[in-house]
Amino acid sequence: MLFVSRSLIFLCAALVLISCSESAGDLFEQAKRSHERGELSAAVVHLKGAIQQAPQDAALRLYLGRLYNAAYDGASAEKELTKALELGLIENGRVMAAMARALWLQGLHKDTIARANVSPTFEPTATAEVLAYRGHAFAALGNIEQAKDSLAQARNATSGNSSPIVDLLEANIRVSEGDSKAALAIVERVRQVNPRLYDALAIKADIVRLTADAQAAVSAYTDLLQVHPTNLVALVGRSTLFSRLGRFDEAEIDVQTLRAAYRDHFITHFQDGVVRFRKGQFRTALEAFQRTLRINKDHDHARLFEGMSHLYLGNAQSAQRSLNQYVSKRPDDLLGRRMLATALVQLNESARALEVMAPVLESGDSRPEFWEIAGDAYTRLGDLNKAAQWLSKAQQARPDDPAIQAKRGTLNLRQGRSDLALADYADAARLNKALSGADTMLVLLNLRARDFERARAAVEAMEKKAPGAPFVANLRGVVFLEQGQRVQAAKEFEQVLKNSPAFLPAAVNLARIDLNEGKVEQARKRFETVLAADKNHIQALLLLAGFEQRLGRLDEAIVLLERAASAHPAALGPRAQLVGILIQQGRMQAARTRAEEAVVRNPTSMAALELLARVATREGDKHSTVATFARMVDLNPRSPAAHVARARAERAAGLHREAESSLRKALDLQKAYAPAQAMLFELLIQQNRLGAAEEFAGQLKAELPKSPIGHIFEAEVAVFQKNFKQAVIPYQRALQLARTGDLAARVYEVRVLAGEGESALADLRRWVDDHPGHLHARSQLADALMKQGDYAGAVKEYLVVLQAAPADPIAANNLAWAYYKAGDMTRALRFAEGARKLSPDNPFVNDTLGWLFLEQGRVPQARELLSKAASMLKDRPEVRYHYAVVLAKVGEKEPARAELAAALGSGRPFSEREQAVALLETLKP
Repeated sequence: MLFVSRSLIFLCAALVLISCSESAGDLFEQAKRSHERGELSAAVVHLKGAIQQAPQDAALRLYLGRLYNAAYDGASAEKELTKALELGLIENGRVMAAMARALWLQGLHKDTIARANVSPTFEPTATAEVLAYRGHAFAALGNIEQAKDSLAQARNATSGNSSPIVDLLEANIRVSEGDSKAALAIVERVRQVNPRLYDALAIKADIVRLTADAQAAVSAYTDLLQVHPTNLVALVGRSTLFSRLGRFDEAEIDVQTLRAAYRDHFITHFQDGVVRFRKGQFRTALEAFQRTLRINKDHDHARLFEGMSHLYLGNAQSAQRSLNQYVSKRPDDLLGRRMLATALVQLNESARALEVMAPVLESGDSRPEFWEIAGDAYTRLGDLNKAAQWLSKAQQARPDDPAIQAKRGTLNLRQGRSDLALADYADAARLNKALSGADTMLVLLNLRARDFERARAAVEAMEKKAPGAPFVANLRGVVFLEQGQRVQAAKEFEQVLKNSPAFLPAAVNLARIDLNEGKVEQARKRFETVLAADKNHIQALLLLAGFEQRLGRLDEAIVLLERAASAHPAALGPRAQLVGILIQQGRMQAARTRAEEAVVRNPTSMAALELLARVATREGDKHSTVATFARMVDLNPRSPAAHVARARAERAAGLHREAESSLRKALDLQKAYAPAQAMLFELLIQQNRLGAAEEFAGQLKAELPKSPIGHIFEAEVAVFQKNFKQAVIPYQRALQLARTGDLAARVYEVRVLAGEGESALADLRRWVDDHPGHLHARSQLADALMKQGDYAGAVKEYLVVLQAAPADPIAANNLAWAYYKAGDMTRALRFAEGARKLSPDNPFVNDTLGWLFLEQGRVPQARELLSKAASMLKDRPEVRYHYAVVLAKVGEKEPARAELAAALGSGRPFSEREQAVALLETLKP
């Protein structure tokens, strides 16, 4: 059964009965009496009945239009007044005056100017009113001189006599000229005569809104809403102010009123989005802004907020598209420009971000928020000196800004200045009363420096900021874990999960402890605990699937990934991981289907297109791969990452010239884009174009004088030519520019090749002492000590590395081998078995554990592991020697001889060469 409002039925019935029983004149008189009593709805009903009987009566239309104006229903008034004018009613200009008001009530400023015109036949009052409304429209459109002209004409029309709408036009002009005080004085003068005059209250609210007094603006909007409870502007203005003041419940009440009065109006959806955005509900805010744009695609501020919502949700690519549209239409809006630059920096398009900010950065205006982003951009570009300049400038302008202080810490960390980074993060944490990334970095850097006391102190400071926060409690457990106190760490993590069952990091940490102790099933249950609290927790599903995958349980992993993809259809992670497993199983058609699904759901995502290209590559369809990446470039022509991805596909297809062109395009977009620099250099070396490689290195040194990359490439050309002594100096220059552990390790390697082993080792020791957190350099030192036979020294260094990275299977493996060489078989086995639990398919780990099993006489297990290792490391003579030993042990002499021949014939040195030669002699037929 169709439901119809009973009140509507009664109203319609009333109109029918009225029209049947009373004349138009009678109904008009009743309407006037209802109007005099303030009963506007009843007056409207009587007038509509009258018009039904006399539809060509223009005077009735005029009166009804005025009633609608009195009820602030400009759209309905416009309809009736248009009909009155079409019927030829002039009324000495009073119809046009009412029409001007109807258009003004709707905010139709251009229509007011185009349609509300005066005539010499109009009476002075009507002329003044029409001119005043035209003046208000000119002021709203920014045409102040024409607004002043309208004001002068209106004053002249009434011989200077005062009229509220004319006086309020003068107030409007004063506001436009920046004199809010004078404007408010005019408004209050008008209100002395009529305190509840809508026009005065509306203009007062507009004036107060422009001041910094938010509470006064709320009061002004409240006064207006008492007169007109569903006023669109007042509801929007007050709800905006409430949300800025954090009074979200009151803001929501105004939004609900908007929904009831203007359900399908785009402003209703926009304001709903604004309130949700202020509350931090970015997902639902985004949906509201998208509804706004579906109704009004040209709503610029909805486009801005759409972009910002995407940005805060971590969708930088989508944010960039929305913000690009906004800035192209409103290039002078600094917020839009700043948000666009932020998105571009997150997309590693820092050069373009600097282009977007250039007008502001070059203006000389004090804009520390832009200086901060410029610091970020130059940091990502590798120009650390310029980054430091902009961040220093920003800090001088805002010395108490914790975000800037934290970014200085990140910059110092990039420059290898861990001590300065620690100080910066400490300042940032102190300045920020709430938890921030600086607090976390302070803990982690102290852990890296093995300063457990300060790490604990930093955690305690975090606990004061956020008592009971699971993140902080988890970090306290991490400190215990790094100290080797696994039992205490496990207690902390278990308490976190007891209080917050879906807190995944604690479950991951417990799983790490379980795996180190060989408790595989217990580790799995940790993830299942999280899923019991949140069955569709995407990260838990992905991690558990990865766990099953490492154990070779691919079918179980697929079930979990299908579940994640179904629960999170727009997420790329589950499908990407699923495609990887399907490729591993050789199910290429299924892999292609999943990759195509990812592209359909994420048509503008570079990652989705890369996934599809990956499938095409494994299928051997190189041309399809190149075409897919070409499509990626078409979607993101200014993205250096897209050009690099295309170059990678072109190189794989043998299209070296095209690959070089793509890489140079990437570098044209961003000179310091490291992936493009590295791939172009590799391409030139691969083609043996050493002159071009040297020229490229020189170009980088000239264009990026503060970057180490040009010096590194210069050194690597010399290494490729085996001119090791010539490579040392540019590598040392690079190390001066970027004091990182990776570079220190590489300098050591090159100096050893150049015959400077002894002094190189001494310098490496000093480096590790000065930079205790540089694990790569420490690992290099341990490796060097192993080669010298200093096994006790190597054990000491590997232990430090493993304590800093307890989940690193290579660190555990190397420590196991060092213990073995030092004669400690018990510890060697413990760490080797721990390494295999962390990485069961790692060939280096299998080689170590297999050899240790062989030493213990556990031949079957040794053979299985050494066979796996040798099959994956055919170019490592020491691994093939180990496999040969176990083959000889079980009497398989022919395969053993083949393995030994391969090891000795490789031309590569290895420490057990003499033993390999001796074993081969014993196996000769």
